[in-house]
Amino acid sequence: MINRIAFVGIFIFLGLNSLAADVQLTDILRDETGKPLLLNIVDSHLICARNKNHLPSSREFLLYAVKRGAKKIVETNFPEISIYDEKVKKEIVEYWDNGIKPAFKYNSMNQPVVDFYYDVTGYEPEAGDEYKAPFWTASTGDPSYGHGYLIFLGDSGDISGWIRGNDSKNYVRCVVGQHR
Repeated sequence: MINRIAFVGIFIFLGLNSLAADVQLTDILRDETGKPLLLNIVDSHLICARNKNHLPSSREFLLYAVKRGAKKIVETNFPEISIYDEKVKKEIVEYWDNGIKPAFKYNSMNQPVVDFYYDVTGYEPEAGDEYKAPFWTASTGDPSYGHGYLIFLGDSGDISGWIRGNDSKNYVRCVVGQHR
């Protein structure tokens, strides 16, 4: 059973914030000529904060994906129970077998737990090639897998890992008017 959980792929660790389903994103941030900005993760956080916004979490980007046709986000039945507990393993496998992926976070005891599940089937990106690019999220991946911050894949509506490093650059969108 544990090998099946390992197959689930990248652990997605998200903040503890519970967010409203009405997430509003800025357009892609652009320079004075209209060209999309490619920024590192630190500058991405700063530019969003400078405008009284914040970099979207994985959950916020997935809520955006639902607005763009993705099927759903489903809450777990075991929000604070370790992924190594048998009932949680069973839930993960049941959802995974139905094409619904888990997103993870750490609980108060620093154990990995399921935050929620998601299915991006039906997601439609906005028109324009730049909307199909990867975007930074404020969520971090499991350090044991070598991932730093996670990215939202604009072409598929999914979340993926990104190797650490301040020299990595991606496009940026911010959550409007919800500065943390």
